[in-house]
Amino acid sequence: MAAALGGVDGIVLAGGMGTHAPAIRERLAAELGWLGITFNALANARSNTVIWSEKSAASLLMIPIDEGAILARDSAGLLGAGCFEKTDHVIRGGQPLRTRRPHPEALG
Repeated sequence: MAAALGGVDGIVLAGGMGTHAPAIRERLAAELGWLGITFNALANARSNTVIWSEKSAASLLMIPIDEGAILARDSAGLLGAGCFEKTDHVIRGGQPLRTRRPHPEALG
């Protein structure tokens, strides 16, 4: 996609690997060299937000996010909007398990 766009203005590394894995960020930055992105190893080691060097043609950022909170918020919104219908399933021991499955209309 970056090639089709003629390059990028910036790349954001987020989530667990983007936030907690300096070695993976460094390897990704090396692979992004064809985009003119250059890497600041010291900033990466310190887990700074800005991890591109001054000579970089595009921004390279590391932004921590709480993926679990995002999933919980979005799931609660779908449940509250009635996007799921209640169903009964039986699990081991014959106990009913109340679950929800997506409404066909909600899946578009």
